[in-house]
Amino acid sequence: MRQITNALARGVILCGLVVTIGFAACKSYGAEVIPIAGKAIQKTEKMDVLYTDAVTGRLIYILSNRGMDQETTGSGLFQGSARTNRATWDLVNGVGTGQGISRVETAAGDAYVAEFNGVCMPILTDDGKSVPRCYGGWVLLPGSGTGHFVNVQAGGSWTGTVQANGDFEVVWSGHLQHQSPK
Repeated sequence: MRQITNALARGVILCGLVVTIGFAACKSYGAEVIPIAGKAIQKTEKMDVLYTDAVTGRLIYILSNRGMDQETTGSGLFQGSARTNRATWDLVNGVGTGQGISRVETAAGDAYVAEFNGVCMPILTDDGKSVPRCYGGWVLLPGSGTGHFVNVQAGGSWTGTVQANGDFEVVWSGHLQHQSPK
């Protein structure tokens, strides 16, 4: 459990540092900080199991999934964006960490790549069932944006829950800033 707590702390600290550095850079350029938030239902396309141990309950796998963003806060830039994710997860009895990459493309063809990390653990629902719940941070990779995402810095947090049908419902939030080219 200590490893998971340390991994979560590192992820939250990393995300916080990246977002804080981004905000500091924005202030020096006078860029507006814009709150953003959304949600998506991501459908699993492929799960490659790399390692499994029935005795310890350990499972290491690579997961690929897709979803469409529904923006709940912001200027509409993310509404209907197609999101493709690929992540590696290392879990013991449903508890563990992961990291991955998301490629997001808007209906207009503007795109960016974001890196994310997180921790997962089982939670109990109101009816007493155990379901996986994950939490983490994300950051837009510098230089990865096209169109409206050129010279943009962004980062934030996300929470996801596996649904009964296997879909992954994710809720994300953060801040975005347009930077002046150097």
